[in-house]
Amino acid sequence: MARAPGPAGFDTDVLIVGAGPTGLTLARELHTLGVGAWLVDSAPDAVHESRALAIQARTLEVLARNGLADDLVAAGDPTGTLLLHPSGSAATG
Repeated sequence: MARAPGPAGFDTDVLIVGAGPTGLTLARELHTLGVGAWLVDSAPDAVHESRALAIQARTLEVLARNGLADDLVAAGDPTGTLLLHPSGSAATG
């Protein structure tokens, strides 16, 4: 496998572009497997608010495997009810 040169001459096995939820999860998974990864993002700073509507069950399984699920769920804002409706239609009830 070809190795990508990182900053200051460091080599890495995988270059991950994008430090959103998918990129961060991939970086963590690769680290767990002993695979070197370099994570880059165009944003100058971390996001300081959640952009997630919900966490899917499969995502929680992956996060739990890495010991992260409980802390993230505890830090979340639970919602009792979520209603989705097509754009332009009114929710009734």
